[in-house]
Order: sequence, then structure tokens, then C-alpha cells
Amino acid sequence: LKASVTYMVQTFIRHWQEHSRKTLPLLLEGYSAGLETGDILFGAFNAQGYGFQAYWSGVELTGLEHEMTKHSKAMRQLKQEQVFNINEIYRQFVHNLLGRSAHPCRLVGECCDEEKILSLHPQANSANTLCFIYSCKLVLSYLFHEYHQAIAQAIEEEKYLDSLRGTAVIPAFHFYDSLARLAVFFDAEEPAQKRLLERVAANQDKLKLWAQHAPMNYLHKFHLVEAERARVLGKEHEAREYYDQAIDLARTHEYVNEEALANELAAQFYLARGQ
Repeated sequence: LKASVTYMVQTFIRHWQEHSRKTLPLLLEGYSAGLETGDILFGAFNAQGYGFQAYWSGVELTGLEHEMTKHSKAMRQLKQEQVFNINEIYRQFVHNLLGRSAHPCRLVGECCDEEKILSLHPQANSANTLCFIYSCKLVLSYLFHEYHQAIAQAIEEEKYLDSLRGTAVIPAFHFYDSLARLAVFFDAEEPAQKRLLERVAANQDKLKLWAQHAPMNYLHKFHLVEAERARVLGKEHEAREYYDQAIDLARTHEYVNEEALANELAAQFYLARGQ
């Protein structure tokens, strides 16, 4: 039972109360246990879960890409095609972030081709495969400043969100959905601005609850969205405070990716004010 139980606990449960980084060594143990006991499917799931959790935990990308490549080779040898395909989606995601794609917001490159996957009849794609693709595209579009495209990806991802219920994709969706909507706030007319703020408030209600149970994973995300919300509402003092808190908490808990993002957004806030 070790491979299956390890995968379920480390992927769907533990990050809601403990640092996501703590799941990584146990997912590797689950991978080894699956290979040793013949539970090849859950062994492969643990390996795929490792890459997935490591990215959302803010692990350094060059080393992660090496690990994911090694796991993809093993999955292919073990003929675990579905798990292999999901791992390759995330490996392409990492490639894009490392600058190894001609199209940074599209999952097209050495590892996979989103157009081929998305062109399949919907019944040929599992819902979680589609959710993985759109979640990666949401993040990429936001990070590369394609904000309207990010919102379009969020709308698509939300259709399949239930398929990944309990995973780290759920809080990431609400986090990036809010950031993308706040990024286009001043492009919208007043009625649309009101709807954007209502959506952000609903997302923040969820992040606030999750941050109460696992502040090491989710409190800095909550503060960063609060900073961006204060920015668009003209509450400059609150925005400064929330940016600082988001940066400090992300640094303390070693979310280097989100520490960098918080610094970038804070810098844009100050530059816009000629500071």
C-alpha cells in the first residue's frame, strides 16, 4: 500500500497544513516503493507528483528539469503513457520558464505540443490533462505579461478544476486568476471593474482560509493579491505594507519564485509613481 497511500497523502492532503516542500522526499520514497513492489502505476504517479509539487514549492528549475527528464524516461520504459504525458506537460512548462521555447506562453517544444493535445476530441482527453495544460498556460501568460490571455486561460481551466480538487493547482488557480484580473483593472469600464473586484474578493476568501491552516504556503499569496487590490483602489500605504509582507513571507518560506514575483510587482508599483 505504500506507493498509493504516499501519493494520495503527499499530493492531496499534506500541503493544506504543512510546507509543500516536505512532500518531496516522501514522493520519491513512494516512487521507489512502487517499483520495488510492482505497483508500477502508483510508482509513476509519485514520480509525476514530485515534479508537480516541486514546481509549486518554488524549487530551482534547472535541477528540477533534470529530475523530471529522468522520471519521464522511466515512465516511458514502464509504459505508463498517461502519467508520462502529464509529466511532459509540466516539463515543457519548466522549459518555457527556462527560456527554451520560441513561444513562451504556449506549451510547444521538446516535451509536448499543446495544439495536438487540445485538438483531440474532448472525450479523448482526461479532464485533469486539460486542467494541467490550462493551469500552466495561465501562469505562463501572467508571468510573460499577457494578462488578457491569462484570463482566457483561467476561464478554460475553471471548467476542469474539479478534476484536480485537493491539489496545489487549486490555490494557484485562485491566486493567478486574481492577479491577472487586477492587472487589467484599468482597461475595464466601471461595471466590469466592479465584477473584477467581486471575483477577486471571492478568490481571497478562499486564500484567506487556506492561509489560516497553512500560512507557510498561502499567506504570502494572500498578501500579494491584497497589495495588488490596494494598488488599483489607490490605497498606496496599504499596498506598500502588503508588498513588503508578501516579499518577507515568501523569502522566509523559500518560495523564491513568488518572492521574485512580489518584488517585480512592488517595483512596478513604485516606478509608476516615479519612485
